Amino acid sequence: MRAVQFMLFLRCGIVALFSGLAIPVCLADCGNSAQLGTTSAVGDSPAAIQKLAKAIQGKKGDEVASAITNQFGPAARDVGSGVTIQQWDVESGVLTYSRGLVNFRDKGGKLVWLTTTVNKALPSLTADSFEMYTLPSPQMKYWLGNVSLRPDSTYRFTDSGSGLEHRADQTQNFFMRHPDGRFAIHFAPGCTADTVLEHLPDGTVLCRLTFLPADGGAEASYDVIAYASEKRLAFDSKRPRVFSMEKQWGAGN
Repeated sequence: MRAVQFMLFLRCGIVALFSGLAIPVCLADCGNSAQLGTTSAVGDSPAAIQKLAKAIQGKKGDEVASAITNQFGPAARDVGSGVTIQQWDVESGVLTYSRGLVNFRDKGGKLVWLTTTVNKALPSLTADSFEMYTLPSPQMKYWLGNVSLRPDSTYRFTDSGSGLEHRADQTQNFFMRHPDGRFAIHFAPGCTADTVLEHLPDGTVLCRLTFLPADGGAEASYDVIAYASEKRLAFDSKRPRVFSMEKQWGAGN
């Protein structure tokens, strides 16, 4: 019987080798403020968006939602599925609010966040859960379930019970075959448990997660990529895989 001691690797500069591949360098500048770049981006937005940005400064949650409603009225639509995601059509773009976070996307596709957040790597990885979907076919994705990474280094997959008719390609889905066990976090060089996600360039490899199933199955490893412009963490999709998995990080401090 194999005995494996799991722990969270929290030191900057640890390099883990799996399948002969080293984790790429994490290009983090952890000394910058999350506010940098945000002010100038908002300044290039329509006047109504600049006004809203000032109105919600220092506000959180319901206060932010109320400020949006006071300025633009009821939401034009709710595009969420299982979570509320409200949208308003504002001048030449779309304003979106969800879970205390507000962004504006102009007609050219440029995304600007009106809410300033500070989210650190380790709490963001273990808070909430990653949502798993089928790969787009051709554009539609079907929710398969959620993977929770717990602070005690255990993981658990919870099946959605939906999209059953779209699971022909999921026979090799690691989490469906091994729904619980333990995991270890190996942060990429330049990243630590305290790295502020908002400081990372889009596409930064934050860490590698290694999963050891409770049923004794073979371990599996996945890189986690940070996309600060979308406030999103995603499992790496570069290698062949039968699912996509991601989460949006929270409103932070």
